[in-house]
Amino acid sequence: FETHITEDKKSFYIVPKEGVDLEKGKTYKVYAWLLMDGYKFGSATGDGIYTLTPIKVKTAEILPKVKTDKTAVNLYLSSKAYEATFIVEKSDEKSIGAIESVAFGEKDEKANDSFTVWGVPRDDGSLEVHLKLKNGVSYGCNTTNRIKMYIQFTGQGTNTAGTPITMNVKINK
Repeated sequence: FETHITEDKKSFYIVPKEGVDLEKGKTYKVYAWLLMDGYKFGSATGDGIYTLTPIKVKTAEILPKVKTDKTAVNLYLSSKAYEATFIVEKSDEKSIGAIESVAFGEKDEKANDSFTVWGVPRDDGSLEVHLKLKNGVSYGCNTTNRIKMYIQFTGQGTNTAGTPITMNVKINK
């Protein structure tokens, strides 16, 4: 774990170190080293103290909420390379975690067989999502379909699909 002090220096928060796998829902006991300016009393290891009792940290994953700039896109059955694009950004810019990518659910065979989806991170922290029809499509022509995709974040747990978004995708001739 790593600790980080808030900007107002009145509290701190604990996050897992990068690359460490933690079990979801498990409680870990952590002692924190508190470095304090001017503290010199009885400390053999420097200007600070350990917490007297362990801090109990229960792992949970709360992914940021996201919003899109569109709720519907159009795609066309054609030999031309049509694709739809839209932007995804966090609803609360103060939330921790950077948007990394987009994907369909592993078990969503119909969407995975019908569409190619990929994201391009933008400098402002948002993700430009590209959606394109594959040659073989499992959806009917001239239909509008609610397609669910998942936004993944940097450092997200391996067993978490991501934050879901739903897009109405109209498939035209």
